[in-house]
Formats: sequence, structure tokens, C-alpha cells
Amino acid sequence: MTEPDSGFAELFDAFVDGALQGEEKERVRLEIESSDYWSSQLKLQRRIDDAARSLFSPPADLDISRSLDGVLDVPSSPILTPANSTFWTRRNAVVMLTIAASVAWMAVALNLFSSRPEQPVFRPVELTKVYQTCVGEGFQPYWVCDDDEIFATTFERRQGVELNLAAMPAGREMVGLSYLAGISRRSTSMLATVDGQQVIVFVAALDDDWKPKTGFSDESNLYVHRLEKFGLVFYEVSPFDEMSVAPYFQRFRESR
Repeated sequence: MTEPDSGFAELFDAFVDGALQGEEKERVRLEIESSDYWSSQLKLQRRIDDAARSLFSPPADLDISRSLDGVLDVPSSPILTPANSTFWTRRNAVVMLTIAASVAWMAVALNLFSSRPEQPVFRPVELTKVYQTCVGEGFQPYWVCDDDEIFATTFERRQGVELNLAAMPAGREMVGLSYLAGISRRSTSMLATVDGQQVIVFVAALDDDWKPKTGFSDESNLYVHRLEKFGLVFYEVSPFDEMSVAPYFQRFRESR
């Protein structure tokens, strides 16, 4: 892949943020379309922004407009969907997510004395249950990433460390990336198969580790393995009694 032009990065960011107009916008658009690297970066940014939009949505059963009746005029349309916008821009995302979080938590505060239970931002769920749900829904990744740099950038933006996969033995294959939120709302998950069996690796910052149960689960007939490296924690869930995929994660730049 061609090395990116660092001088173009600022224009790219402005384009993604919707800050360019007229001829300049068109020039940048054509440049992105003609560059494999910048086209991939644009697709990646759209996927990350979509994920952020879903990750920070307020609890589904929280009726914000009713909770704030008489306090604020809250639009009936989803507060995390910008109107008449071609892109979910990062600048708008910060503003909208901040407003969404403030409104959602104000609603929670006003409902403390109501009969409706408060919904936490993140509720720990046993990783075997997350695995079973994912498999039951078809074991479909959020997206398939076949580019090492984009793969590394995804983990760098979410976990702060650029990662990629070393070559794995025959029979072990990555299916794709997902955001199953097994460790935290910021955790990243990789779906893989080993000899035809489904394997999920959850990756998160050590500070986000709530120490899920490890070892063998009689209920699910699955194993949960834990590995620490690079300041991150890796949980691998599979039918196998030893790790098959997580040890192959490595720092991207050190592997080049």
C-alpha cells in the first residue's frame, strides 16, 4: 500500500467533518477516490463513526421526552441522528454525543424515584453468553478487514495500541471484527475459526477489565482464556482447552 501523504491528512479530516465546500471539497473527494489508502481510511472512519453512534445511544427503554416533560423540549426524532447530513462527522459526533449523554443521564436522575429501573451504561455479561448470542445470530462480524494498516488503526483508535495478527497455522482464520462490548463499551472483538470451530477474542484496555470468569463452563461447554500483553487484556472464548488465536496478536510497527 502506498504511504499516506501526511500533508493531505488535515484536508481529509476536514472533508470527513463536512468542513469543506465547493471546488476544494470536490478536489479532495476526487483525491480520495483515486487513492486506495484514503478510500480505505474513509470507509474505516464511517464504520467507526457508525459504531460510536450505536455505542453511545441512550438506554432503549428510557423515554427521554416523557422523563423531561416540562423541563426541556426534546425532539421526537432520535437525538443521535443528525438531520440532512451526508456524514456523521467527528465534530458533530462529539457535540451530539455530549448532548445525548447529558439528556439521557438527566432523564435517569429524574427517574430515580420512579418504578422504572435505571439502566447502566455497561452491564457485565459472562463472555460465554456473549459468545452464544453471537453464534446464535449467525457469527457475523461487524466488518471484514483484510488490510493490515486499517486493522492496526482500528485497535489504535479504540484501545490505544496498533495491533495486527501474525501468520497463523493452517486451519485458523480470521472472520472479521465486531464490537460485542464483552469487556467494556470500548472493547473490540475478533471473530475467527479454528478447524471449523468458532472462536471470539475480546480485546480491551487493562483499566476496563472487570475480570470475567475464566476456565471451563459446564453450562456452555466453553473455555474462557485470559492473556495480558501490550497493556491490554485479551479474553479468548472457544470450545478449546487452550488459546488458539489471541497469542498471535502483535504490535503492528514492531512486526514490520
